[in-house]
Amino acid sequence: MIRAEVNWPLLAPLQAAEGSLWEWWQSHSDLLWWLFLFSLGSLVLTALLLPVFVLRLPADYFLASRSDLAARCGVVYWIGRAAKNVLGLVFAIAGLVMIVLPGQGVLTLLIGLLLLDFPGKRALERRFVARPKVLAFLNRIRARRGREPLRVE
Repeated sequence: MIRAEVNWPLLAPLQAAEGSLWEWWQSHSDLLWWLFLFSLGSLVLTALLLPVFVLRLPADYFLASRSDLAARCGVVYWIGRAAKNVLGLVFAIAGLVMIVLPGQGVLTLLIGLLLLDFPGKRALERRFVARPKVLAFLNRIRARRGREPLRVE
């Protein structure tokens, strides 16, 4: 390895820690590869599944009240909801980890938060989708498949 010696006082701690950082990187290479593969997989899944989910939304999804959406209370619904929350928790934790490690941590964290159920989530979704550029993007996806545009308040 070619090492450039620089006498900058601000870089001294970084140069001193370089050896230990490299050792840590080598000792945890399996973990880093798994995180990289998870990160890449979440990116590909997002690109593939986003249009599917946008097309499946009813046009008035962001207008419906919470009680209307919770009216379907079968056993399969609750099992699916629990599985969605577990998957959301996994994505959220992986996103937090990827913020400091290699990977697209913010995108993975966002996917996790979208899957989780928490108070105020519905209002947050409505505010996000009501942004003109976001709504235009989602409605462009829907228009390509001949779906009615999403309506927001």
